[in-house]
Amino acid sequence: MVTMADIAKLAGVSRTTTSFVLNGKESELRISDQTRNRVLSAANELGYRKNEIARAVATGKNFVIGILDREHSIEQRARIMEGALKEANPNGYFIKLLLHPYEEDVLDAAKNCIEQRLAGLIVMLPSRIEMDVLKAELDIHHIPIVTVDDDVSIMGITNVLTNDAQGMKFALDHLVALGHREIVLLSGNTTNSLGNLRERTFKQLMFELGIPIRQENLLSDNGKIERVEELIINRFTVAQGRPTAILSASGDFEAALAIRALRSIGVYVPKHVSVVGYADLKSAVLIDPPLTTIRQPFEELGRRAFKELLSEIEGWHCMDHQGLRHPRLVDTELIVRKSTAQVFQTFES
Repeated sequence: MVTMADIAKLAGVSRTTTSFVLNGKESELRISDQTRNRVLSAANELGYRKNEIARAVATGKNFVIGILDREHSIEQRARIMEGALKEANPNGYFIKLLLHPYEEDVLDAAKNCIEQRLAGLIVMLPSRIEMDVLKAELDIHHIPIVTVDDDVSIMGITNVLTNDAQGMKFALDHLVALGHREIVLLSGNTTNSLGNLRERTFKQLMFELGIPIRQENLLSDNGKIERVEELIINRFTVAQGRPTAILSASGDFEAALAIRALRSIGVYVPKHVSVVGYADLKSAVLIDPPLTTIRQPFEELGRRAFKELLSEIEGWHCMDHQGLRHPRLVDTELIVRKSTAQVFQTFES
C-alpha cells in the first residue's frame, strides 16, 4: 500500500507537507503551487488513493451523512439528492440513502444512523415522520438534523424549502395579468403542510386582489392523484361560472392530468383554459402544450441542505439545538410556456 511517506520521499518534501496537500489544506502552511504540484504528481505516479476509514479514525469523525426519505424514485427527491451530493463531494463527505417507508419505522431509522455513526442527517418531507422521536434519539449522539422540502417548524432543526408564498404569487399574478378571474386551485392534499400553505396563500392573494373565490373552485384530491381527472371533469361540466384557468399547486403531473381531462370534454388549453403547474419537472416541456409552471430549484435545495448540515456538524457545541429557527427559503421562478394565454370569454358548445 502506498503511504504518505512514499509520496513525500518521491516528491522530495516532508511528510507534513505531503499530508497537508493531500488533505486540501496547503493554504494553512502557505505551500507553493510548485510544491503542491510535485506532491500531487508523485501521488498520481505511485497510484495513491485516500483511505477514508483511516481518515475517520485519525480525526474521530465519520465523513458520511444520511438522507432519510420515504421514496427516492420521484424526480423531485432525486434532484434534491443530486444537489446534496454535488455539495458533499468537494467537502470530502459521502452520502448514504436511508429509506423510511412507514412512519412507525422511525426508531429503526434512528438506530441505523447511530450504529453507522453518521455525521448528520437530511430528512425529506419531515411532516410525515415522527420528528420528535428521531431528534431525541440523535441528539444523544450529537447527530444534527436538517429538514428539506416541507413547510414545518421543528424546535432545534433548520428547515430548507422553496419560497412557496413567492411561487404562488408569481403564478397568480401571471394569470391575473392575462385577464383571468375564475381560477380553479388544484391544491392536492390540504392536510399536508405544503398543500395547506399553498391554498392559504392562494386565498390571501385573491383577497388582496379583490377577486372573490367560488368554493367549487377549490379542488383537493386528498393525496389521491387518480381523482384529479374526475374532479376537473366534474367542475368544468357545470354550465354556470365556468373557470378560465387552473393553478395546479399540487404539481406538474396533476396539471398534465387536468389538461388531458379537459381535452376529453372538448375544452382545450390554452384556447379555452389556461393551466399553470408547480415544480418545473423535466416532463413539463413534453406536455401538450408545454407547461407554464413555477420552477422549484430542487438541486439548490439539496446544496443548501448540505451546507446547513455541515455548518451544524462543524459547530455542534455552539449551536442552540432547542430554539425555533427561521426557515431557509430558496427563490422560485415563473417559467412561461404555451399552456397560458389571454382569457377566452366564451366557450364553444
